[in-house]
Amino acid sequence: MILRIQALGKEVIKIQICQTRGFASSSRLRKEPFKILFCGSDEFSVASLKAVYEAKDLWQSIHVLTPHETRVGRGGKNASAKDSEKMYIPALKKYAEELGLERSVMPFMAEVKTPRNVFRKKPEMLPDFKLDDRDGWTPPEPFIQHDPSHLLLTASFGHIIPAHILNLFSENQRLNVHPSLLPRYRGAAPIQWTIANGETETGVSVQRLVDRQRGIDGGELLGVTSGIEVPEDATYRSMLPPLAEEGGSLLVRVLRDIMEGKEKPVPQDTTLKSRAPKIGKETTHIRWREHNALQLDRMHRGMSHQQHLWTELHGNVYRFPDWTYLREDQVPMYLTSIKEADHNPGKAWLDKSVTPPRVLIACVPPGIGEDKTWNQHVKQGHSWAEVKTIWPVGKQHPISVKDWWNGLPNMERKRNWVLFKGRRFLNGEEQAEGE
Repeated sequence: MILRIQALGKEVIKIQICQTRGFASSSRLRKEPFKILFCGSDEFSVASLKAVYEAKDLWQSIHVLTPHETRVGRGGKNASAKDSEKMYIPALKKYAEELGLERSVMPFMAEVKTPRNVFRKKPEMLPDFKLDDRDGWTPPEPFIQHDPSHLLLTASFGHIIPAHILNLFSENQRLNVHPSLLPRYRGAAPIQWTIANGETETGVSVQRLVDRQRGIDGGELLGVTSGIEVPEDATYRSMLPPLAEEGGSLLVRVLRDIMEGKEKPVPQDTTLKSRAPKIGKETTHIRWREHNALQLDRMHRGMSHQQHLWTELHGNVYRFPDWTYLREDQVPMYLTSIKEADHNPGKAWLDKSVTPPRVLIACVPPGIGEDKTWNQHVKQGHSWAEVKTIWPVGKQHPISVKDWWNGLPNMERKRNWVLFKGRRFLNGEEQAEGE
């Protein structure tokens, strides 16, 4: 086993584990440079492609496969003609164009939706995408048949590659770069869940791509870098660049090991596995009797680039573009001195003692969850958060909490508080939260 230790800055230590083995003999011949099919979409995959592209001794050719451009905005796929110019173009596609690499766009995807029990009138159906076997789609030339020089790389691709495509590549030459310490946080959103769960350390892994039946992100590990710090104020956007950069560096080191015959795949310890599922709308739906303010702060920092925290009031949906956890000593005395029974989770007050005004929200204390209801632990205290803007669904932009408060019914403005509520859909029936 070779243990490589590299310092990053002053505090972070990165460790790459590269175990080696020979095959036919200890003097295995060096492989010829790879012909690479690179699949990806966003900035994370751009960093991996950049690292591989600059290691020109590793490859003969690179062909880039990206998702379709998609229309974004309020209409999505059904946006009006006036929104037609608002298109999402994958960052990897733009970068591949700059480099002058061959490019392809992946075919239409077979969409399989999975229902979830969630806090809303109807269960959310989260889509999983895979290349449609029925279309008889094949990769671009020259990857339509197996060749020892062919290499499949994926990084933040976001789509499932079927077995008949994987089988066109050798086992050690179909790889994925994943921004977590596998087997922890397998799935589509590892960075988001790392932050949301309050992890203090993370890393990147390079794994074999295996058939889905063996589990998503369940392939043997060919390289791991650990010891990347997750600061207390980390956001998705602040963690993406260092993870992306290290992912590209690790990938190049693994490819050199493969080319020199030094690679040794290491099975994942499945007893340590955890999931990082896709971020859907219901992921960020606030469950007032379960989520404490710090949990919600972490979710906001990890997920708000995709989905804002949101809740309901009077049948309307409101999103929170900003959410800040407060210690109790940061909360005005007149609120902390109110008896616990008046601090129902989701109760919010307008605080005009600061400029601009803010809304302060009482949440459950840490430790409250599905197995510990609020009613049983009402005397444990509270956790607190502040918001300064609110985004009513249907509006183009967020508004200040002062403007939002002025639009509330007169009774609520006079008493100076509101009670946000959630709903859940369990066993086919809608229930008020807390029942």
